[in-house]
Amino acid sequence: MKKYFSLFVTGLLFCCIPLLFTTCAKDYSYEGGPVIGTLPPPPPPSTPNAVFTLVGSPGPCNGARVYEAFVSGYKLTAGHYLEVNVDVVSIGKFIIKTDTINGFSFAASGEFTTTGIQPVLLAGTGIPVLSRNLIFNINGIASACNFPLTVLTPGLPAIYILESGNDQGCLESDIAGIYKNGVPLTSENKIKIKVFVTVAGVYTVATKTANGISFASTGEFPAQGSYFIDLVGSGTPTNSGTFEFQPEIVGATPIGGAACKIIILIR
Repeated sequence: MKKYFSLFVTGLLFCCIPLLFTTCAKDYSYEGGPVIGTLPPPPPPSTPNAVFTLVGSPGPCNGARVYEAFVSGYKLTAGHYLEVNVDVVSIGKFIIKTDTINGFSFAASGEFTTTGIQPVLLAGTGIPVLSRNLIFNINGIASACNFPLTVLTPGLPAIYILESGNDQGCLESDIAGIYKNGVPLTSENKIKIKVFVTVAGVYTVATKTANGISFASTGEFPAQGSYFIDLVGSGTPTNSGTFEFQPEIVGATPIGGAACKIIILIR
């Protein structure tokens, strides 16, 4: 009996397995037409570069001004701007920036949507290193102009003059140290000049760089009167010859006497 039952079950399985696979199979055939897609949208048109000139180019920037005071050792904030005027001929994108001088710079970018003369604010970034009278070069795409900017000494400023003779030479000046082409200056390289102070306070007197070297002095005048100050040299002379240097007051000069001149021979 068991033998016949086993044969019956085996036969039943052989009969049902093909039926099971036939029943579970899915029909994946597609009898419809092709799917019609759409083209992607075209990219937005690119904005052309504006055509403009900096007003005053290629000389001093006409109507330029700064916002906030610039003080050595103090990081520029969101309020430190340089405003410059531009004359836009055709609208479009723009980039305007300055060189980096004394640890900080200015820049602006955007898009001009109207033509004509209009102001642009260049944001300042960085930390002014030294108290100096500076000249920044402002560069557009096809034009440039320059702008003076003073970095002040921290503290209450003194009021004083640099004493000079009829030829504008620094009065009772003296030159210390050895000056040779290619030899770096040391703390022994100094120029001494005479000043007269009317209001006590902090000061900085400096020259611009000429022939690779410059001179500067920072300190405080304790009271009214005459003083001698030493401007210490820095840098390395790049050529031999005779060169003129102009010590100048860094900051306001309400009573004049802002500068004098001195001649140094580089051997």
